[in-house]
Amino acid sequence: MSRRPLRSGPPSSQPPQFLVGWYRRLGPGTFGLMSALLLIQVGVWVGIRVAPDQTDTLYRDGLALSLDNLQAGRLWTLLSYGLLHDLGSPTHLLFNLLGLYFLSPRTEAQLGTRRWLAFAASAVVAGGLLQVGLDLLTGDRAIVVGVSALNLALLARLAWQQPDAQVLLLFVPVQARWVIPIAFAVDLLLWLSPGGHV
Repeated sequence: MSRRPLRSGPPSSQPPQFLVGWYRRLGPGTFGLMSALLLIQVGVWVGIRVAPDQTDTLYRDGLALSLDNLQAGRLWTLLSYGLLHDLGSPTHLLFNLLGLYFLSPRTEAQLGTRRWLAFAASAVVAGGLLQVGLDLLTGDRAIVVGVSALNLALLARLAWQQPDAQVLLLFVPVQARWVIPIAFAVDLLLWLSPGGHV
């Protein structure tokens, strides 16, 4: 008969140390949002492989933002579109995650998690309403996905509070005050270009 030593308590239910470090560094709201974005993207990629038609219908008609979805009464898409990203471009998610990583923790620390969540939700809804307004003007019926509206709101907040702060824009240092006009000009050029969907 073998004897095992008795454990002094239940098995460790502590999360891995690297996750604890990320959680502390980013803040609970930013960490939660970034984790959700990654998990949802992986879930959609798996869904496309396992049940492509159902996943595509859920993605386009149930969660993505579009003028058609809003006219059909799917008002939740004004928030849910921010949790989705372009399935054909992993860099879409990557750049949005990088933006959140660099911009969001400071804002969450200043506002507190509850007010940060309200700020984030408001930014996503405002960006969605602006996009739908542009779609009404242009007659475009494309779907919109991504959390870029939050990243732009975080940039705008930084530019407002610290206009002289240095921001790396594609590895080029730029004063924060110029980031929003530059981003607006680039988006406008891309939108006006033939076949552009920004």
